[in-house]
Amino acid sequence: MVFDRMLTIPNSLKRIKSTNINLDCIKIHHILIFGALLSFVLNNGIAISGDEEFYLSRSSFFVKNIFKVINGELNFALLVDNIVDRGFFVPGVSIILLPVSFIFAGSPPLYMIRAYAILINILLVFFIYRELVKLGLKQTKAKLAVIIPFLIPYYLYYSGAIWGDLIASHAAILLFLFFERRLRDEDKKWYIYICIGAGFGFIS
Repeated sequence: MVFDRMLTIPNSLKRIKSTNINLDCIKIHHILIFGALLSFVLNNGIAISGDEEFYLSRSSFFVKNIFKVINGELNFALLVDNIVDRGFFVPGVSIILLPVSFIFAGSPPLYMIRAYAILINILLVFFIYRELVKLGLKQTKAKLAVIIPFLIPYYLYYSGAIWGDLIASHAAILLFLFFERRLRDEDKKWYIYICIGAGFGFIS
């Protein structure tokens, strides 16, 4: 009796295997919007902490003092020193936060900071998806590559964080895919190699 039940397992697996999961009816923007909403719900109410505090404070400092630099009331070197600080913090994330800091006069609300970080990551993921398709990957597989990370809660949390790690990772993946596509072109020019070198230097 038990042996007969064991024999039915391969048949059930075959039925599951033969089931075709069709992702053609699901658009990429549906996936990205759903992922963005999940990330926003997960990050909603989580306070700024750790390096996020530094990045946000440096961005706000720049916004509040840039006009003093223009008017000659503040030394530009002092402004740069306050943004870079002791050299451990690079100003990349602080610069990325400048638009939202400018809009809210250096004091953006928490929900807007989270939404802004999610928007940047979602846009990078969208361009990664486009590069995968341009490289010849089927749209269904490219969509799966986008869906799988959204199943990880840690990834959803980091999508709304301004630590910079996930943004840099997305940017690096996008650059690698772009360079791969350009290197496959038969009519690649000499400046492509310069762009590749500059890109590797940028993401490092």
